Amino acid sequence: MQKVYILGDSHALRLGHILFDNIINRLNKDQNYFTQHTVESLRTEKQDQDGEHLFLRSELHTISVDDKSMSTAAFLGRSALNFDYSMYGYTSDWNKSSNTIMPWFGYIDIKNYLPIKTLDNFKNPKQVVETYVNNVLKNFKNSNIIFIKPIPQFEVIVSARWKTFSADPGLEFEVRHSAHIEFCERLEQKCKRHGLQSPIDISDILGVPWIYSSMQYKKPIQYIYNDHCLPEYYNKILNDFIDNKKIISFGP
Repeated sequence: MQKVYILGDSHALRLGHILFDNIINRLNKDQNYFTQHTVESLRTEKQDQDGEHLFLRSELHTISVDDKSMSTAAFLGRSALNFDYSMYGYTSDWNKSSNTIMPWFGYIDIKNYLPIKTLDNFKNPKQVVETYVNNVLKNFKNSNIIFIKPIPQFEVIVSARWKTFSADPGLEFEVRHSAHIEFCERLEQKCKRHGLQSPIDISDILGVPWIYSSMQYKKPIQYIYNDHCLPEYYNKILNDFIDNKKIISFGP
């Protein structure tokens, strides 16, 4: 069975939220033709010193059609540098030659950490990408691996708790965008060295160098913006994966 796994942070979650409708609508068949499966977990496989399982939210959305399936695995707030696959048991059987693994991390690193060089144990983009790619290769060496460049930075990033236009964290857009460019360049170079396919560029798919405020999610309206796109843009990304990149083919 051909299986595709897109794994990343909350942007993978947003992709998961439109996955079922996208595939169902493109094939124009009754919902009974498909198998849908969602796993939401609030705890990981690892335990703390008191024997309690660590609290880290994840969501796995899968749709299967005949002998093919597509999944989005979202690990909210997880960074490319520190992600630990062993914390999530359902990734343990993904390392197969018939599977395609599409890592989509890096947005959190670029937004929150890479611009702040005064952080303790600061890692630059080259170090982060080295660790990120090596970690993926270690866990999925038998699979077909296609990296996805992080979604571009947002002009306005506001916590959903706040009601004013101010950055969270307080980093100028230009600093975040510069970190994004370097991260993507390093990812390109690292993939080339390992003979991997060139990473998929989300900017090319969306046709923008960064995410404009008009593309951002604004619900509930009293909370102004948060740094997720409107559903139509995640649909555009998923359509490109299927129709243009030919990652997987559903239907005739």
